[in-house]
Amino acid sequence: MKHHALPGHGPSLHPAEAKLLRVWLTYVLPALAVLYVVVAGLWLVPDGYLGMYGNYDGHWASWNARGILEWGRFFDFSPFSPLSGTGSVFLPNLPWLNPAALALAIPAPLPLTHLASMLVYLAELAVSLYLLYRHLEFSREQSFLATILYICIFFIPFNGYTLSLFWYALAPVNAHLITAMNVATIALIRVGRERLAFKLLFGLVFIAAIFVAFASAPISMITYIPVFGVLWLAFLIPFQAERSGVLWRWGVVAGALSILALIGAPSYQTATALTSARGDAALPIFHQGWLLLSPDFWLELAASYPLCLNEIQLMCPSAIIGWFEIASLVGGLCLAFACPGTKRRYGVVIVLLLVSIHFYALLSLQQVLGKLHVISTPYLMWAFFPLAPPSAIAAAGFAGRLLLPRRAAMWPWMPSVASWLIALVAIVVWVEFIQPGQPRLPGRGVLGLPPIAHVPVNEGPIVNYLRQHIGLRPGSEFRGYAATFLGAHDGLVRKATNTPGETMTWRAYVAARELLFDRFGNSFQTMDLWNSRIPTFEEYGQWTSKQMYLFTRDLLAEPEDGLDLLMSSTLVYRFRPLLLRALGVRFVIADGTLSDPIIKQVVTEAGKGGATANLYEIKDANLGQFSPTHVMWAADYNTAVKILREPIDLKDGVVLLGLPERQPELVSASRSRLVAISDGYHLTASAPRLAMLVLPLQFSHCWQIETAPNVELPLIFRANIVQTGILFKDNVDVRLYLDFDPWKASCRFEDARDLELFGFK
Repeated sequence: MKHHALPGHGPSLHPAEAKLLRVWLTYVLPALAVLYVVVAGLWLVPDGYLGMYGNYDGHWASWNARGILEWGRFFDFSPFSPLSGTGSVFLPNLPWLNPAALALAIPAPLPLTHLASMLVYLAELAVSLYLLYRHLEFSREQSFLATILYICIFFIPFNGYTLSLFWYALAPVNAHLITAMNVATIALIRVGRERLAFKLLFGLVFIAAIFVAFASAPISMITYIPVFGVLWLAFLIPFQAERSGVLWRWGVVAGALSILALIGAPSYQTATALTSARGDAALPIFHQGWLLLSPDFWLELAASYPLCLNEIQLMCPSAIIGWFEIASLVGGLCLAFACPGTKRRYGVVIVLLLVSIHFYALLSLQQVLGKLHVISTPYLMWAFFPLAPPSAIAAAGFAGRLLLPRRAAMWPWMPSVASWLIALVAIVVWVEFIQPGQPRLPGRGVLGLPPIAHVPVNEGPIVNYLRQHIGLRPGSEFRGYAATFLGAHDGLVRKATNTPGETMTWRAYVAARELLFDRFGNSFQTMDLWNSRIPTFEEYGQWTSKQMYLFTRDLLAEPEDGLDLLMSSTLVYRFRPLLLRALGVRFVIADGTLSDPIIKQVVTEAGKGGATANLYEIKDANLGQFSPTHVMWAADYNTAVKILREPIDLKDGVVLLGLPERQPELVSASRSRLVAISDGYHLTASAPRLAMLVLPLQFSHCWQIETAPNVELPLIFRANIVQTGILFKDNVDVRLYLDFDPWKASCRFEDARDLELFGFK
């Protein structure tokens, strides 16, 4: 029977043709439109807060991953960095199971490796979100809409318009962690639904995904556990015929937790918190005591609730993110009451998470839960956002069914309309609001396109001189650290920031990043030096040790100085060349004039507006050759600080912590040499009898010695509060390496016991 077109209508589409057209209009073309905006944004948005690997933390994240690839051993949870903090460890956001981090090793210019990395993050994020939403029993269309909605709110470049948290710019590893948690959730759901062989397979997938999350970012992954754990719990509650499947799910979760416990993950994380400077700032849990039973306390707390403080990302009605959360809450309520099975569980989870996180934000105002608030509200909201888009899409669906005629609401082309609505909004926002504000760099990039909006660092006379004299690569000899001191009385930064002459502040150093970069094209701090392979005394990151932070506070600063209250950086607030020399600082960058008998000026660099920066060399800096023969004992940390605040030459003397012991007769060592290698140093030296070396390396009980068989091992000990001492006889030819893995956390606990025993506070 022939089909005839109805009068007044065009020829009707064949069902297969209509289906193919719907696929193109619902999925392919809107996805390409959004992808175009994302790639254009990655290409054209500068690497500030909004661009790829942007701003200070984003630059640090890039350096950290690339540094581990260069300096770390495969799958080492304590990759050693000789470039920062007189030898510390890279934050172990390990790249080995993170394909987007591995992309940073591509032999290409840095902007292109950043682009490749971000595209991998985007791909794994989009695919895992779509699959997760499908396993939550949303349709293909709903899952696709939810995926592109998430990308269009949270990913680059849209986050600059929606004012969501900038963590895909500052910490892109979060995309990989979300992917791992999505995969774990999918596997957990499938475990309860498959036959035996596939139950085992998906059980292994769940365990593997949790391990990948832990191995990729052992500390950061903790922030996702509370949020995704609530979703997992919803699938661990037995309902009628699912009871046998739920038992399998419980078994898989128990297996994953057991494996993490067996490899020592809890000990690793606890030991890290005990020795980190940032882990010591929290108040005790329920420190308000009986006030918690007072209605006035809670009324006062509620009155100061910062609902619209953007950094917290709560349900603020004047923010796009706030309306996204409101839509998610409405959708969650509708799903909880109107849908059966998985969707109902999911809806309850969304409502419970939103209520719980907002209440947690209220408690955090007074730190009611003490150290538990180390996982702050923004981290929890960030972990929640990937789960929320299907609920927001469901809210829109419920609203459509209420407001539109039934025939229009059920129109088969409605998903295509919704997809194009999101895609067109994305294009309009890009073209009208984001793109016009982007700078255009001169010249042409690859394929004739404009250059990627990555602002390169200028390597002028100072950096070139430092790289030539102390630049460090695996296998090269350690030749000293650089330090940046911006507290000179006539310094540019002091004047520009109106810092009083009798103080120096962390805020001035932060302001100096932009001030110096504007004038010299280089901030002369942290990543701008590390990326040029220049090791520095300064350190930055959440891995900064408590011992070094306190050392800096008490010996390279004064009480009136304004230190970093976040405890994430070590800086030189007071110029004390004798002490810096002992720590291995050979060069000092200053924005003003310095004078001291043991320093000499070696380079002056001119900048814009008549600005100048000077490079000074400290004579006879400790490169590993300091071999003191006189020992001074200090019973505790405060006593050691008093001794070291005196203008003593630590080339011949050393301060040891503890009760006085019988001092052996020491001689000076000679021919000492430190060679930087993967995860540590190779040390050689000789002496006619018993000798001591005080190395320019931060001390830890995790330092291990590897030497030839049947050779007497040298003794490693704490010297000058934070330095590594070596006691040896005759000759030493050893490899020093840090050995702090999850299954070997006892050494970090020894570090923590030192802090308590000697009164570091």
